[in-house]
Amino acid sequence: ACLDDIVIYTQSWDLHLQILTQVFDRLKMANLTLNLAKCEFVKATVRYLGKEVGQGQVRALSDKIQAIVSFPPPTTRRELRRFLGMTGYYRCFCRNFSTVAKPLTDMLSTRVPFAWTLECQNTFVSLKKLLCCAPVLVAPDLSRPFKLEVDASQAGAGAVLLQEDVDGLDHPVCYFSRKFNPAQQNYSTVEKETIALIWALQHFHVYVGNSKTATLVFTDHNPLVFLSRMYNSNQR
Repeated sequence: ACLDDIVIYTQSWDLHLQILTQVFDRLKMANLTLNLAKCEFVKATVRYLGKEVGQGQVRALSDKIQAIVSFPPPTTRRELRRFLGMTGYYRCFCRNFSTVAKPLTDMLSTRVPFAWTLECQNTFVSLKKLLCCAPVLVAPDLSRPFKLEVDASQAGAGAVLLQEDVDGLDHPVCYFSRKFNPAQQNYSTVEKETIALIWALQHFHVYVGNSKTATLVFTDHNPLVFLSRMYNSNQR
């Protein structure tokens, strides 16, 4: 059997030793061995699933970002797909990733010719800049309230989940974005803003759905405030 990426985290040294002992005992019982060369013990931060995690923060790996920055302009659809895969993995760090990347993701369709236009090049550069300026995310605390900021444009929806620190400053937990399909682009403004809120709540459900407090939603579209009092609304 093979098992990868065992991560142990605790709040104290004594508890850490206790949990480590339990993990070693259970691995031994299961006849599993560890590759000592790949093990790290008693670290303040660890590299896990392509991110640096620890001390209540989540960061993008600098070497991965550098690989994105060094990526040459794609000359084929396969190369473009690879670039978008590399950048898309870190979309949780980027505000409105999907709408920024739309000119490139639209090029993935085989129904359109692959032509590297000035718009594509500008988007290519913008995505690199977006990743270079990626903020540090904070680890969510389910015992404290969340704030959810949502917005919609003609191209798509975007949201960010936030939490306040002890000084009252907001810090991002995760970003979300999704582009609209052609039918959704024809929705009215209130429908676009509403679907943006629904998508965001669905995406962040693992956090807000398990939070012990209510989530405060912020929007720049005032009609959303009255949705709960609407009657005879259409199916959408």
